[in-house]
Amino acid sequence: MDDRKTETTLTDRYVWTVTRHLGAEAGPDVARELRASIRDRVEAGIEAGNDPATAEREALTELGDPETLAREYGELPRHLIGPALYPDYVRLLRALLAILAPLALALLFVDRFESGAGGLGEIGVEAAVVLVTVTVHVAFWTTLVFAIIERAPRRPA
Repeated sequence: MDDRKTETTLTDRYVWTVTRHLGAEAGPDVARELRASIRDRVEAGIEAGNDPATAEREALTELGDPETLAREYGELPRHLIGPALYPDYVRLLRALLAILAPLALALLFVDRFESGAGGLGEIGVEAAVVLVTVTVHVAFWTTLVFAIIERAPRRPA
């Protein structure tokens, strides 16, 4: 049995957090660059009189949140729907809501008229619920499709 302890340093965890979502091309380069930067900061901290553990913590604190740093290095867009697709997204969302919301209300009123169920107040509440439900579904599914399109790899023309 191997008695050696596997120990992960704060630097290892920090670098892993920053590079875990980067591509195979960028990840190793960013990891090397980041380790060199951290090493330089730690050495400067040790020269200033700090012990190595304190110098490492201070160096990582200076670099800030690893998730934020990862976004700066990252290849993924920092927006849900980018400027290239946003006008089309808004146009489609408005068109779908302009068609589907009145259609849903019309179907509700036809159903209530044929069944003769519910008073005016009850139908008003149902109409509000239908409008909210249709709006949420249309907005969610349209946004999801555009977010997927935004992140899909582009094929060269």
